[in-house]
Amino acid sequence: MKKIALSILITVISILLPEYNIAQETEKSASDFNPNAINAYIGLIELNLNYERNIIRHPESLSNIRMGLGYGIFATGSEGFYLNPAFVQLLGKNNSYLELDLGFKYIIRSKNQDPAYFKPLVPDFFIGYRHEKNNGKRIFRIGFNWPALINVGLGQKL
Repeated sequence: MKKIALSILITVISILLPEYNIAQETEKSASDFNPNAINAYIGLIELNLNYERNIIRHPESLSNIRMGLGYGIFATGSEGFYLNPAFVQLLGKNNSYLELDLGFKYIIRSKNQDPAYFKPLVPDFFIGYRHEKNNGKRIFRIGFNWPALINVGLGQKL
């Protein structure tokens, strides 16, 4: 229960954090940049819905935090609904980015409650391509993920 409360607290703080604009002036106005997004991802063994917030913006990189809720079947013997906090680093410029994610999946409701097999924490790593315009609304990503292997997603900036 404490871990769920901590996850919710991190999400609330991330929403309330101001956006840090460190980028140099470009032809695009800083007011065109939207730091909030909703994403839906599908993998071979999971479905995930996320809220993502940009916390640091540089000319050639973005640092985001993400909180998700999903359902998955994992090799650790865990299956069920999970919370998925993650740190997201986007490297690149214009519309194309290398996306690197590091987080974990915390199983909150599992079909398998056998303590010998049930593992409530599953590591979450992602590396892939992300297409996102600074002043656009759509997000597309594809890449390799542990534990889902292949992951494809669409998103919408708010």
